Amino acid sequence: MKLYIRFIFFALCTTFATMVAHAQNGIASNAEINRCSDWLKAIVPQNQDVNAVAFCRGLKSEVRPDEWFSFYHCGPAAKPDSEGKVSTSSGSISSDWTIAAGFSAGPNRGADLFPNTATGNAGGPATLYSRTPVHIGELRIPAGMYRLAILHPAEEWKMTIASESGQPIGTVLLKATGHQVSSTNGDSVIEVRHSGKYCAQQRTTRELIFGYNGLELSACLQPEPIARVRENAAAR
Repeated sequence: MKLYIRFIFFALCTTFATMVAHAQNGIASNAEINRCSDWLKAIVPQNQDVNAVAFCRGLKSEVRPDEWFSFYHCGPAAKPDSEGKVSTSSGSISSDWTIAAGFSAGPNRGADLFPNTATGNAGGPATLYSRTPVHIGELRIPAGMYRLAILHPAEEWKMTIASESGQPIGTVLLKATGHQVSSTNGDSVIEVRHSGKYCAQQRTTRELIFGYNGLELSACLQPEPIARVRENAAAR
């Protein structure tokens, strides 16, 4: 009995130490990685060949692509469900960072990703995951999962960022771009891709693109490399 109690105590201490280490290192915790994995399994179709667990942990594969984009039925089902639910998702991985964004939509094919022009209500929310801290516009947010919502443009297009529980974090401007997203039928899509003319040309920079019915909105993403995150943590 004493041995069993010691084992449980050791396991709890190890788990707590791991969580603290992740927090101190500034990278996603095991709990956040697990939630990311469950989320990707629910929205990414099998034909994208994305290993959700490995991707969220930042484990690159020699046989799987480093980036993907999808607009299709959610998850591994052979057909859309009875409500016609579809998902759009996109992600990018390197040895230094991992980032993904996605949105699940009903039979309106994703129109609710964008704000309602009649009511002024925000669109979404979409989901964003980053294994390391990421700069979005003027904001720097810690590693983890977040909720994104597009605001109706009283003056300029904007995007709010909130925690998974809905706690507001900040707002960034979105730029209307001249790019063409991968949608072919006017559906709402989300893409994470290499930076274009609206973002600084740096190795880690990506563009987060929202597209619907000819409108494309862009925000610049710059995930922090793991080495820099750990150096900053060690310097504190």
